[in-house]
Amino acid sequence: MNGPNPVQALMGRLPEPGLEATLAAVRLGMVPVSEVLTILPGWPLLVLDTPSPETVEPLLLRGNTGDVFVAVFTSPDRAGSHADPARRFRWFPGGVIARGARPGVGVAVNIDSEPSLLVAPDTVAQLRQMPAKIVERTPGSRALTAIENAIVAANAGRSSVDEVRGALFDADLVLLSSTDPGSRDPSPAFSVGSSDRSLLAWTDPGLVRPMPDKGWAVTLQGRHLPRFLDGAATITLNPGAGLQCVLQI
Repeated sequence: MNGPNPVQALMGRLPEPGLEATLAAVRLGMVPVSEVLTILPGWPLLVLDTPSPETVEPLLLRGNTGDVFVAVFTSPDRAGSHADPARRFRWFPGGVIARGARPGVGVAVNIDSEPSLLVAPDTVAQLRQMPAKIVERTPGSRALTAIENAIVAANAGRSSVDEVRGALFDADLVLLSSTDPGSRDPSPAFSVGSSDRSLLAWTDPGLVRPMPDKGWAVTLQGRHLPRFLDGAATITLNPGAGLQCVLQI
Protein backbone atom coordinates (compact mmCIF):
# COMPACT_ATOMS: atom_id res chain seq x y z
CA MET A 1 0.00 0.00 0.00
CA ASN A 2 1.36 3.40 -0.93
CA GLY A 3 1.89 5.90 1.88
CA PRO A 4 0.70 9.53 1.83
CA ASN A 5 2.31 11.83 -0.71
CA PRO A 6 5.02 13.64 1.32
CA VAL A 7 4.76 16.80 -0.77
CA GLN A 8 1.00 16.99 -0.32
CA ALA A 9 1.42 16.31 3.41
CA LEU A 10 3.89 19.21 3.64
CA MET A 11 1.81 21.70 1.68
CA GLY A 12 -1.78 20.59 2.12
CA ARG A 13 -2.07 20.35 -1.65
CA LEU A 14 0.07 19.37 -4.61
CA PRO A 15 2.47 22.11 -5.74
CA GLU A 16 2.32 24.08 -8.94
CA PRO A 17 4.83 22.84 -11.55
CA GLY A 18 8.10 24.74 -11.62
CA LEU A 19 9.24 26.77 -8.63
CA GLU A 20 6.71 25.44 -6.10
CA ALA A 21 7.47 21.82 -6.95
CA THR A 22 11.22 22.51 -6.66
CA LEU A 23 10.79 24.34 -3.36
CA ALA A 24 8.81 21.41 -1.97
CA ALA A 25 11.54 18.99 -3.06
CA VAL A 26 14.16 21.14 -1.33
CA ARG A 27 12.10 21.28 1.88
CA LEU A 28 11.87 17.48 1.85
CA GLY A 29 15.61 17.07 1.20
CA MET A 30 15.06 15.54 -2.23
CA VAL A 31 17.15 18.07 -4.21
CA PRO A 32 19.75 20.71 -3.23
CA VAL A 33 18.78 24.36 -2.81
CA SER A 34 20.90 25.19 -5.86
CA GLU A 35 18.03 23.77 -7.96
CA VAL A 36 15.81 26.61 -6.72
CA LEU A 37 18.44 29.23 -7.50
CA THR A 38 18.54 28.20 -11.16
CA ILE A 39 14.77 28.80 -11.49
CA LEU A 40 14.24 31.78 -9.19
CA PRO A 41 15.71 34.59 -11.36
CA GLY A 42 13.27 34.00 -14.22
CA TRP A 43 10.23 32.84 -12.28
CA PRO A 44 7.34 35.27 -11.64
CA LEU A 45 6.73 35.94 -7.96
CA LEU A 46 4.14 38.00 -6.11
CA VAL A 47 5.12 40.96 -3.97
CA LEU A 48 2.76 42.92 -1.73
CA ASP A 49 3.20 46.47 -2.94
CA THR A 50 1.74 49.80 -1.87
CA PRO A 51 -0.97 51.28 -4.12
CA SER A 52 1.35 54.00 -5.46
CA PRO A 53 1.90 53.53 -9.24
CA GLU A 54 5.12 55.59 -9.19
CA THR A 55 7.20 53.39 -6.88
CA VAL A 56 7.53 49.77 -5.80
CA GLU A 57 7.65 49.36 -2.02
CA PRO A 58 7.32 45.63 -1.25
CA LEU A 59 6.50 44.23 2.15
CA LEU A 60 9.69 43.84 4.24
CA LEU A 61 9.95 41.42 7.18
CA ARG A 62 12.67 41.04 9.82
CA GLY A 63 13.91 37.52 10.58
CA ASN A 64 14.94 36.05 13.93
CA THR A 65 18.59 36.86 13.18
CA GLY A 66 17.81 40.50 12.49
CA ASP A 67 18.16 40.19 8.71
CA VAL A 68 15.56 41.99 6.57
CA PHE A 69 13.75 40.09 3.81
CA VAL A 70 11.51 41.03 0.90
CA ALA A 71 8.36 38.91 1.26
CA VAL A 72 7.43 37.15 -2.00
CA PHE A 73 4.85 34.46 -2.73
CA THR A 74 4.30 31.83 -5.41
CA SER A 75 0.50 32.37 -5.48
CA PRO A 76 -2.05 34.63 -3.75
CA ASP A 77 -3.20 31.93 -1.32
CA ARG A 78 0.38 31.56 -0.01
CA ALA A 79 0.30 35.11 1.38
CA GLY A 80 -2.05 34.06 4.19
CA SER A 81 -2.21 36.62 7.01
CA HIS A 82 0.36 38.83 5.26
CA ALA A 83 -2.18 39.79 2.60
CA ASP A 84 -3.42 43.29 3.35
CA PRO A 85 -6.22 45.23 1.62
CA ALA A 86 -3.92 48.29 1.77
CA ARG A 87 -1.41 46.51 -0.48
CA ARG A 88 -1.79 45.11 -3.98
CA PHE A 89 -0.31 41.95 -5.48
CA ARG A 90 2.18 42.55 -8.28
CA TRP A 91 4.12 39.97 -10.30
CA PHE A 92 7.87 40.37 -10.86
CA PRO A 93 10.51 37.88 -12.03
CA GLY A 94 12.76 36.78 -9.17
CA GLY A 95 15.77 38.35 -10.85
CA VAL A 96 14.07 41.76 -10.94
CA ILE A 97 13.24 41.44 -7.24
CA ALA A 98 16.85 40.50 -6.43
CA ARG A 99 18.25 43.43 -8.39
CA GLY A 100 15.78 45.81 -6.76
CA ALA A 101 16.53 44.68 -3.20
CA ARG A 102 18.86 46.89 -1.20
CA PRO A 103 22.29 45.45 -0.29
CA GLY A 104 22.01 43.31 2.83
CA VAL A 105 18.36 42.40 2.20
CA GLY A 106 17.28 38.78 1.59
CA VAL A 107 14.19 37.26 0.00
CA ALA A 108 11.59 35.24 1.95
CA VAL A 109 9.55 32.95 -0.30
CA ASN A 110 6.12 31.94 1.07
CA ILE A 111 6.92 33.04 4.62
CA ASP A 112 4.62 31.34 7.18
CA SER A 113 3.36 29.01 4.45
CA GLU A 114 4.67 26.05 2.46
CA PRO A 115 6.76 25.41 0.49
CA SER A 116 8.94 28.16 1.95
CA LEU A 117 12.54 29.26 1.65
CA LEU A 118 14.67 32.05 3.11
CA VAL A 119 17.21 33.31 0.59
CA ALA A 120 20.06 34.94 2.54
CA PRO A 121 21.28 38.42 1.56
CA ASP A 122 24.61 37.11 0.23
CA THR A 123 22.74 34.62 -1.98
CA VAL A 124 20.50 37.41 -3.27
CA ALA A 125 23.67 39.21 -4.30
CA GLN A 126 24.58 36.14 -6.38
CA LEU A 127 21.11 36.07 -7.96
CA ARG A 128 21.64 39.61 -9.25
CA GLN A 129 24.40 38.28 -11.48
CA MET A 130 22.48 35.27 -12.80
CA PRO A 131 20.70 35.40 -16.17
CA ALA A 132 16.90 35.39 -15.94
CA LYS A 133 15.91 32.34 -17.98
CA ILE A 134 12.53 32.91 -19.60
CA VAL A 135 9.86 30.78 -17.95
CA GLU A 136 7.20 28.97 -19.95
CA ARG A 137 4.30 30.20 -17.85
CA THR A 138 3.62 33.69 -16.52
CA PRO A 139 0.61 33.93 -14.20
CA GLY A 140 -1.77 36.80 -14.79
CA SER A 141 -1.72 39.60 -12.26
CA ARG A 142 -4.90 40.35 -10.38
CA ALA A 143 -6.02 42.28 -7.34
CA LEU A 144 -7.88 40.61 -4.51
CA THR A 145 -11.64 40.74 -4.91
CA ALA A 146 -13.94 42.32 -2.34
CA ILE A 147 -14.80 38.97 -0.77
CA GLU A 148 -11.12 37.93 -0.67
CA ASN A 149 -10.22 41.19 1.10
CA ALA A 150 -13.01 40.48 3.58
CA ILE A 151 -11.63 36.96 4.17
CA VAL A 152 -8.13 38.34 4.74
CA ALA A 153 -9.45 40.86 7.28
CA ALA A 154 -11.58 38.23 9.08
CA ASN A 155 -8.74 35.69 9.26
CA ALA A 156 -6.41 38.36 10.64
CA GLY A 157 -8.97 39.33 13.31
CA ARG A 158 -9.48 42.83 11.91
CA SER A 159 -13.19 42.26 11.17
CA SER A 160 -15.86 39.64 11.66
CA VAL A 161 -16.95 36.88 9.32
CA ASP A 162 -20.15 38.87 8.82
CA GLU A 163 -18.16 41.09 6.44
CA VAL A 164 -17.42 38.00 4.34
CA ARG A 165 -21.07 37.00 4.40
CA GLY A 166 -22.01 40.50 3.26
CA ALA A 167 -19.61 40.33 0.30
CA LEU A 168 -20.85 36.85 -0.69
CA PHE A 169 -24.05 38.05 -2.37
CA ASP A 170 -22.36 39.83 -5.31
CA ALA A 171 -19.18 37.71 -5.47
CA ASP A 172 -18.38 35.57 -8.51
CA LEU A 173 -17.65 32.08 -7.17
CA VAL A 174 -16.48 28.82 -8.69
CA LEU A 175 -18.25 25.51 -8.00
CA LEU A 176 -17.02 22.10 -9.12
CA SER A 177 -19.84 20.16 -10.74
CA SER A 178 -19.93 16.42 -11.43
CA THR A 179 -22.53 17.00 -14.16
CA ASP A 180 -22.37 19.05 -17.34
CA PRO A 181 -23.99 22.42 -16.48
CA GLY A 182 -24.91 22.80 -20.15
CA SER A 183 -27.40 19.96 -19.93
CA ARG A 184 -28.70 20.28 -16.36
CA ASP A 185 -28.22 22.17 -13.10
CA PRO A 186 -24.72 21.82 -11.58
CA SER A 187 -24.15 19.08 -9.01
CA PRO A 188 -21.63 20.86 -6.77
CA ALA A 189 -18.95 19.31 -4.57
CA PHE A 190 -19.33 19.01 -0.80
CA SER A 191 -16.81 18.32 1.94
CA VAL A 192 -16.21 14.64 2.70
CA GLY A 193 -15.26 12.82 5.89
CA SER A 194 -17.40 14.97 8.15
CA SER A 195 -20.87 14.56 9.58
CA ASP A 196 -21.55 18.22 8.79
CA ARG A 197 -21.68 18.64 5.02
CA SER A 198 -20.29 21.88 3.65
CA LEU A 199 -20.76 23.26 0.15
CA LEU A 200 -17.37 23.97 -1.44
CA ALA A 201 -16.81 27.16 -3.43
CA TRP A 202 -13.79 29.13 -4.60
CA THR A 203 -13.25 32.84 -5.20
CA ASP A 204 -10.94 32.23 -8.19
CA PRO A 205 -10.26 29.22 -10.46
CA GLY A 206 -6.55 29.45 -9.59
CA LEU A 207 -7.35 28.58 -5.97
CA VAL A 208 -8.90 25.21 -6.87
CA ARG A 209 -6.00 22.96 -5.87
CA PRO A 210 -5.66 20.51 -7.44
CA MET A 211 -8.12 20.99 -10.28
CA PRO A 212 -9.78 17.58 -10.81
CA ASP A 213 -9.34 15.74 -14.10
CA LYS A 214 -13.07 15.11 -14.39
CA GLY A 215 -15.97 17.47 -13.86
CA TRP A 216 -16.80 21.05 -14.71
CA ALA A 217 -15.89 24.38 -13.11
CA VAL A 218 -19.02 26.55 -12.94
CA THR A 219 -18.96 30.27 -12.14
CA LEU A 220 -21.99 31.89 -10.53
CA GLN A 221 -22.77 34.68 -8.10
CA GLY A 222 -22.96 34.00 -4.39
CA ARG A 223 -26.64 34.98 -4.27
CA HIS A 224 -27.43 31.71 -6.08
CA LEU A 225 -25.62 29.39 -3.63
CA PRO A 226 -28.59 28.72 -1.29
CA ARG A 227 -30.36 26.70 -3.99
CA PHE A 228 -27.43 24.26 -4.10
CA LEU A 229 -26.98 23.70 -0.33
CA ASP A 230 -28.91 20.41 -0.32
CA GLY A 231 -29.07 20.28 3.48
CA ALA A 232 -25.53 21.59 4.10
CA ALA A 233 -25.17 23.87 7.12
CA THR A 234 -22.08 25.73 5.93
CA ILE A 235 -20.25 27.03 2.87
CA THR A 236 -16.48 26.55 2.81
CA LEU A 237 -14.73 29.13 0.65
CA ASN A 238 -11.32 28.24 -0.83
CA PRO A 239 -10.85 24.94 1.06
CA GLY A 240 -7.19 24.18 1.72
CA ALA A 241 -5.99 27.65 0.68
CA GLY A 242 -4.70 30.55 2.74
CA LEU A 243 -7.88 32.42 1.86
CA GLN A 244 -10.15 29.78 3.42
CA CYS A 245 -13.28 30.78 5.33
CA VAL A 246 -16.29 28.80 6.61
CA LEU A 247 -19.68 30.52 6.64
CA GLN A 248 -22.58 29.28 8.74
CA ILE A 249 -25.88 29.40 6.87
